[in-house]
Amino acid sequence: MSDRKVFLPIDVVRSIIEPLFVKSVTDRKFIIDGLISMLDDSNLEMFLSLLQKKDYKPLEKGDYVKFKYNKTSKKFTDEYYLESLEDKGCVKDGYLFGRILSDSCWHTTFNPYYHSMKVEVYAYDEDKGVRGIEEEAIDTLSLEKCNKLDMPFFKLQNDAKK
Repeated sequence: MSDRKVFLPIDVVRSIIEPLFVKSVTDRKFIIDGLISMLDDSNLEMFLSLLQKKDYKPLEKGDYVKFKYNKTSKKFTDEYYLESLEDKGCVKDGYLFGRILSDSCWHTTFNPYYHSMKVEVYAYDEDKGVRGIEEEAIDTLSLEKCNKLDMPFFKLQNDAKK
């Protein structure tokens, strides 16, 4: 799937949302306009994306996740090289690994439907080896839940203990 994004006119957004409301709602336009007004652009994009998914399981705080390398900040990509991270077992098939710390919102309660998550990204530290080293805000829909042992470094460690 492409990472491409398109921007939709509000009239198109209304036409996508309207069928969600039952006909017994007397003023659907009022409700739809209210919903659109309550959501900022990022959350509206998240809402529309979720409408298109057949099966979506919300992420939880502490979940291990994988995501494409290009979802990180320029700071991260400048500091860590993909080839080096692959050699250390932190990258597999272009995916980085991490653990969800929280959503990126300023609220104190965790919102699994927030459009971005704070992820502790695993990288290599010369002194301490592989560890959660950087906190990155990653688009929620770019994150795929995984097992810690999906990360080559931890799988190798686990296999060595057997």
